[in-house]
Amino acid sequence: KKLPAFNPQNIANVLWAYSKLGYSSPDLFDAAAEESIQKIDKFNAQDISNTTLSYAKLGHHSPAFFDAVSERAIQKLSTLNVISIHNILWSYAKLGHSSPELLDAVADEIIEKLSTFDMRNLSIIIWSYAKLGHSSPKLFDAASAEAIKKINRAKPSEISNLLWACGKIGYSCPILFDAASDVAIRKLERFKAQEISNTLWSFAKMGHASEKFFDTVSGKVIQKLDTFNAQAISNT
Repeated sequence: KKLPAFNPQNIANVLWAYSKLGYSSPDLFDAAAEESIQKIDKFNAQDISNTTLSYAKLGHHSPAFFDAVSERAIQKLSTLNVISIHNILWSYAKLGHSSPELLDAVADEIIEKLSTFDMRNLSIIIWSYAKLGHSSPKLFDAASAEAIKKINRAKPSEISNLLWACGKIGYSCPILFDAASDVAIRKLERFKAQEISNTLWSFAKMGHASEKFFDTVSGKVIQKLDTFNAQAISNT
């Protein structure tokens, strides 16, 4: 009943608190979505980022709200920092809410800024586009070139997400796969079962042969086979 008195930051903070504690309140989130749509023109970049992230973390989808956010995010695009872009795209992908206009606008905005993105941000952003089935060749070209420069510092999850995105969207970049293969071999002990599975699937999906990588992985898969679920075994 008090939501009409809440400004966008108040709404964002309330929803963030619920998502932080993993406490689901569908009625509250539905009411907050309706109120936020009415006030969407007052949402700033941080409000947009925190609110969408809260919905995604609790798996609570509000299509009308996310449609409204898309329009507002495009308007505020120049004020979104790397973390905000990361959070917004991940949230849309997590909830399966596609917004081609937003994705195209974001791609145009960040292509020239990718040098400021670390591997975590690069991999999640590219993963989000692939998860939503949205092809953006120029963005993938630029992100791949940047990832190659930073691949030595990549964590297993970042390598796995990046290559999975390429496989999912059908983006071929042999240089990236070769570089990722070399790093993955060195860091294989740190790869979880799902990360190994997704990485192997990506190589196979793109028809990219890497004998040394596959030979090295064979021994590791045998050691970790009891940690693989049915889907991971199937992908492998």
